[in-house]
Amino acid sequence: MLSVSSVSPLVSLRRAWVTRPFAAPVLCCLLCACGDDAAARRQMRAIQDVRLIQLAEDKYHSTAGSYAVLELLGPRKSGLLNDDLARGAADGYAFALETFGQGYKVTAWPSVHKGSIFYSLYSDESKTIRSRLGPSVATAESPRINGEGTIN
Repeated sequence: MLSVSSVSPLVSLRRAWVTRPFAAPVLCCLLCACGDDAAARRQMRAIQDVRLIQLAEDKYHSTAGSYAVLELLGPRKSGLLNDDLARGAADGYAFALETFGQGYKVTAWPSVHKGSIFYSLYSDESKTIRSRLGPSVATAESPRINGEGTIN
């Protein structure tokens, strides 16, 4: 099972300030937008869930030769994802998975968010997870995040 560092967002902010001073203002915006620890925990779980989807896609692709939609990855089909993720909703986030040719893309956004600014995620078969804080979901052009959930 994959795990994401349980480092607090403030520790990540401190690390970013020391090692990547240009990233700190972006992280400040992310933390301010979260407003509470519960939102930050949901964001970290959403990153974990995207990684679980990536693993499931890898396993499915290695046996079937193609990528699968969420429903096919769920417990009633291949058993690679739990029922919540297979239905596209887990840990306060909604997930969409599109497959095409020899690729896929997954996006995640809060099921319920305050206002028009929210934290969303994007990934594809490259395994790079990208994030966006704004009024629309993350895309392939959004900034990358590292293993701690902070922006590179």
